[in-house]
Amino acid sequence: VVALSVPRDTVDIPLGDGRVYRGKINGIADELWLDAARNAMAALLGIEIDAYLKIDMDDFAWMVDAVGGVDVEVAARLYDPRIGVDLQPGPAHLDGAQALAYVRTRSDSDYARAARAQQVLVELARRWVSPGTGSARIGLLTHLGSLQTDIELRQLPTLIEIGRRSTDASVTAIVLEPPRYAYFVGIEPGTARGWVMIPNVAEMRALARSLIGD
Repeated sequence: VVALSVPRDTVDIPLGDGRVYRGKINGIADELWLDAARNAMAALLGIEIDAYLKIDMDDFAWMVDAVGGVDVEVAARLYDPRIGVDLQPGPAHLDGAQALAYVRTRSDSDYARAARAQQVLVELARRWVSPGTGSARIGLLTHLGSLQTDIELRQLPTLIEIGRRSTDASVTAIVLEPPRYAYFVGIEPGTARGWVMIPNVAEMRALARSLIGD
């Protein structure tokens, strides 16, 4: 199982149709819609992306609560009173609200936040495909108010089976962060784009293809 995260401040994204998106990558879905975001990620990483799925923060928290929470390993003390995070290093069991705060806080860095999101998503997926925990609730996913996806309902049984067979698989989770995956990070001189990361597209593609293929 491979999880790759592109930092939200990444700019100059190839869209796969000859155009380049000069804004930050986290604006593509809202500005150009989800198909464009999927195509941009595919073009940036040089891989095929079969499907997309998007939910909002409330539904994310509900999905965590629906399977009884998630277990995580907190790498370092996290303290962010603005969103109610105060966790000591070590194992922790998080409910939906706590998990949402855990993956939202930037008290350390955007890159560490992305790594925590990967950690929670892997654990959440395992719980949802577990025969004793999540499978009875799979039908409830159709009631998620924010759910947007091009995955068809008829595909769910196959995807669930793939997930179950993968519960013990090794996981490679990488945040495509500087310095390896960026030419520049910081306030860009002479522009109004603010803090940006100009990606090293060749390095990103080389990694993605080595892990995932074409």
